[in-house]
Amino acid sequence: MKNKNQSGVALVLTLVLLAVVTLMSVLFLGMSRRERASIRVTEDQTDARLAADTGLARAQAEVAGRIMAESNFFKYDLMVSTNLIRAAGFDRSLGTNPLNVAYLNADNGGALGGDDLRRMLSNLRYSPRAPVFVPTNGPNTNDFRFYLDLNRNGRFEENGLVTMVDDRGVAIQGQDGRPSRTPMVGDPEWVGVLQHPDSPHSSTNRFIGRYAYIVMPAGKSLDLNFIHNRSKFTTDRILANEGYHRNQGFGSWELNLAGFLRDLNTNMWDYAYAYQNLASPSSGFAFNDANALLAYRYQDSLNNLASVRAIFTQNGANAFRFDRIDGYARAVQGDTPPGASDPDNPDFRWAGSDNPRDFIDIMELFDGDDSRGGFTNRFRTPSFRRSTYDRYTTYRAFAQLGVDSAPVNRGKIHLHYDTVAARPTNSIAWEPVAFFTNAALRILRSELVAVTNGNTKDYYIGEYLFRPGIPVTHELVLTNLSIPIFPFNAYSPAVHRALQLSANIFDATTNRVDNGFVFPSVFRPVFIRSGTNIFISGYREVGRGGGDGRGEWSSLPWLDVRVPNQNSRIGNTTHANVLGVPWIIGAKKGFPNFNEYQLQTAAQVTRKLEFRKKSFTDRGPFDVHQMYIVGVSNTFGVETFHSYTNDYTRPTRLLITNSVAGALWDRRANRALGTLNRTISRNEIRTWRAGEIYVPFATNMVFIPDSAYFSLPSGDLRPLSTRPTFDPNPQHPTPEWDLIITNRLTMIAIDEATRRVVDFVNFDQLPSGFNVTTNLLKEPNVLSSREYSDSSFWLSNRLSNAELPAGHTNQIYVSSNDVLSDTDWASFSLNPVSGADKRKAIDGFRMFLGLTPLFSSGRLQPSTNLVVQVPFSPSRKFLQTMSWQANDPLVHTHILDLTHEDYSNPDLVIPLKPPLTVESKSNLGLMNPRYEPWGGSSNRTDSPSYYDIRHKDPLVRKSDDWAFPTNKFPTIGWLGRVHRGTPWQTVYLKASGPLDTNSWWKWAGTLGTHPTNDWKLMDLFTVAPNNNAARGLLSVNQTNIAAWSAVLSGVNLTTNTVAPAQINRFTKAEFGTLVAEPASPQLQRIVGGIMRGRTNWFGGVYPYLGAVLSVPELTVGSPFLNFTNLNQVRHGIDDAAYERIPQQIMSLLKADEPRLVVYSFGQALKPAGPPFSPPSIVAGGPFYGLCTNYQVTGEVVTKTVFRVDGTVQQPRIVVETHNVLPAE
Repeated sequence: MKNKNQSGVALVLTLVLLAVVTLMSVLFLGMSRRERASIRVTEDQTDARLAADTGLARAQAEVAGRIMAESNFFKYDLMVSTNLIRAAGFDRSLGTNPLNVAYLNADNGGALGGDDLRRMLSNLRYSPRAPVFVPTNGPNTNDFRFYLDLNRNGRFEENGLVTMVDDRGVAIQGQDGRPSRTPMVGDPEWVGVLQHPDSPHSSTNRFIGRYAYIVMPAGKSLDLNFIHNRSKFTTDRILANEGYHRNQGFGSWELNLAGFLRDLNTNMWDYAYAYQNLASPSSGFAFNDANALLAYRYQDSLNNLASVRAIFTQNGANAFRFDRIDGYARAVQGDTPPGASDPDNPDFRWAGSDNPRDFIDIMELFDGDDSRGGFTNRFRTPSFRRSTYDRYTTYRAFAQLGVDSAPVNRGKIHLHYDTVAARPTNSIAWEPVAFFTNAALRILRSELVAVTNGNTKDYYIGEYLFRPGIPVTHELVLTNLSIPIFPFNAYSPAVHRALQLSANIFDATTNRVDNGFVFPSVFRPVFIRSGTNIFISGYREVGRGGGDGRGEWSSLPWLDVRVPNQNSRIGNTTHANVLGVPWIIGAKKGFPNFNEYQLQTAAQVTRKLEFRKKSFTDRGPFDVHQMYIVGVSNTFGVETFHSYTNDYTRPTRLLITNSVAGALWDRRANRALGTLNRTISRNEIRTWRAGEIYVPFATNMVFIPDSAYFSLPSGDLRPLSTRPTFDPNPQHPTPEWDLIITNRLTMIAIDEATRRVVDFVNFDQLPSGFNVTTNLLKEPNVLSSREYSDSSFWLSNRLSNAELPAGHTNQIYVSSNDVLSDTDWASFSLNPVSGADKRKAIDGFRMFLGLTPLFSSGRLQPSTNLVVQVPFSPSRKFLQTMSWQANDPLVHTHILDLTHEDYSNPDLVIPLKPPLTVESKSNLGLMNPRYEPWGGSSNRTDSPSYYDIRHKDPLVRKSDDWAFPTNKFPTIGWLGRVHRGTPWQTVYLKASGPLDTNSWWKWAGTLGTHPTNDWKLMDLFTVAPNNNAARGLLSVNQTNIAAWSAVLSGVNLTTNTVAPAQINRFTKAEFGTLVAEPASPQLQRIVGGIMRGRTNWFGGVYPYLGAVLSVPELTVGSPFLNFTNLNQVRHGIDDAAYERIPQQIMSLLKADEPRLVVYSFGQALKPAGPPFSPPSIVAGGPFYGLCTNYQVTGEVVTKTVFRVDGTVQQPRIVVETHNVLPAE
């Protein structure tokens, strides 16, 4: 038996254990409840995350769907989620219908209630607007939260067509007198996610979540992290004073954020740009806020930026200092690069360096940080105003400004530094051949056009075939220069132009001095064999002394690939000169050059007839024999031209070789009746006077001396000096002769002091000749009215099976009848008889034929001859002048550069009238008729293209007027100052009106060199010194004015200033400077032109960067130029003035790219419980169990950056980054 003490202890222990058990039970129950709550939270967050993912997928599908529907990658823009809502309101008469959804009544516009609301909620299925009503303290007890209020104004900004209202809330009237309605993008609308999306909302199919998204067009937007600068005050470390400056447009930091803000909302941001004084800050809220945003990125101090030297090391620092590019955007604005005192100090902190702090999320613009000087307040304030313009300010900003750009310099050729080598290093200058071949390859790729032909594709460059027969399943990918020249020759004028342009670009960006002179770069081709095919495989530079690393170029063999034993000498990497394949010489001013090759061919044909009797009393028929006499001679010569107003005093050696081959081909005998093979060479040293046209040689040679043609036995010619007899062939055949002449010409000009080549011409075939027989039937160059024409004596048809051709019959009739005057008789024939001698000859022939004399009856004795020659012998002479001549002296190394239908057309054969002494004037030693700079030349007054800006550069009236760059380019727009390889024209960056293809073909010799082809060059090259300089550039398909204002505002422009009444062709053009201002009529006109210009392209978008140059307002219709009268256009505006805007902005623009940022908002939904009122679940009736209100139980926000690859038929979404954002 226990004592009391023991019992007490036991009781205490029992109570303690009971308490512990009770406590553990309570704790367990508490933990279970907490875990259940935690699980519910996790489930809700998972649902919210899945809703956000659904929103992302929907956004991606919308983007891909637009691309597929429009067959265009660039059909994307700012987009937000929207609901399906019947605009007219809910119509109870339609009953159950998934399209009959609206929260307003169609009858009176009031809010739905009762069974109407429940019926409508039962229709929700497609992009449904889930009922989420939230209790508030406001006048409305429940707030319908169907939209995402991203602009934080507490009001719904509609999507779709929106009635525009002014600042009083009054509708703005359109031109038709009705309220103006404009497509707008506003607040994202929440889209409900049903438990079973294939069925409508019901008591058993409730909403489990909803999503909203906004898609921001990163590919079309500026980047807040790379726009703007503070270049005026590079030594002022504290960012108190604004210091933006715009100069050449070298990098993204020259984009004008203040200009953007000014045109984002002109009611909020004023703007006063102090561009004339680098020591003065600009003023206005636009500049203040731009500076505040910049200060945030710089963490309030320039000291936080890196210097050029720190980024690029010593080599890059030296290049940056002496490149004559304003890399810091702090030089005084001007048209030319900075001089020797380039202000770029590589130790200054540089705006192109990485930001110490980036904007990660565009929503950070709403952060109410007072350190931003009131920007956030000014950014938010417009959304609270009445006008549509103000309320949509935020969404206009989202459509134009982001923080997620990618650099666009990848895959482009840097104009200054080698970035494609195995180990590319910034600021390492290009080797000449490396730049030349890489640039040429890129240009050729850009001009390839595929034409499907059954199971194969033929690739063209211009109108010339480049690669035939590629299977349709393959794409031609040019990875290196591989230009076929045999047996298929793809070296067309367009290919040559691409190579020439590449050399011109290199020479325009370099200034290599040798012996006190700047010589052009020279590149010669290298050849390779692949089976029976021969290609140009690359190029080598020909430098000083003529050496190119493989000995003197003069020792290289000259090969004709059409000759088998010469063709076989080409193997792997063969160094040779192939006849007809030119070298490429960069365009440099000041050198004499080849100018013209002329060949004149004169051919003379005479036909004599002989009659034979068998006896004195024979009265016919007679034997008639014929004799065709033919003679051919040639005159040919070469011409050079120093087209500058200064003497060229450097002794230069001319090496000229002209090989002429010819034949008179007898088609009947299928053999050559006579051949010509002759080579003429010249080797001389000389200088040139200013403007001197020098003819190294002009030679005459007799190809075929006057000879008689015998058709039997196999056709041959017998010189008249051998006194040949008549052709005894009784068929009297008409000869069928082709005169064929070909020429090969090489001319090499070599600077004697340096042995550098300064000109090189290599023409394999300069064809001439004509069909002699056909031309016998042509009329002469002098017409007269008479029964018998010159050609009537050469007719070859025979009437009624006559023995003699009609031409012979006419010859006999004229010889026996007085039907020709003395003058006509003499003009048709070489026989000089006339007057009494002519009449005597006619009577003598008549008496031979047994006919009565016409003039001397009774006084002539009967003829006792058995053989007599017909007195009238028709004779014809033909003159063909073939002249291959340069128009622009800088364009002369491809045969089609020199070919023109008016001067080198083989069909231009002039029949001359005997006595055959009239000669066509030779042009050798005279100004070429084709020489036609701006305004024409003194020897031509009839050209329709004298002042055609589509053909030639304005105000370049002579070679001295060229103003090619000689230093590195600040922007790709400076390519517009490089000679493009067609006559009198630099790279064409202007808009072009309709240009007749025949007109261009006559001007340049090929359609493949059309001026607007140059627009694509903007997509091939870059000058960006690093990736930052190429980020945040503006897409040419951006449609909003604020972004374009960032590009254009502050641009230094030129305008012609000579008064219209004073301008004429003798007046020197003068120009003033001005600056483009945001919110100005001029800027609005330019942007309006850009918007209109897009409609001229497929799908209403610019397919590539350079396509924006088709906009006239950027060049030929610039609002900053004076087009008052025709004299201004002809004599007051030069090419640099026309292309000033592209020069300044092209490196700040980019081609469009389908790259987007999606902010996707997901919310988990549950039927609303307390404190929500009334109850959310219908308790009875036909809608029993239907949920009429949901509450948000979880929320997730994601940010996704993606691009679209693939094809427009099968676009492929490629996600670059995907992040869940923290809660605000």
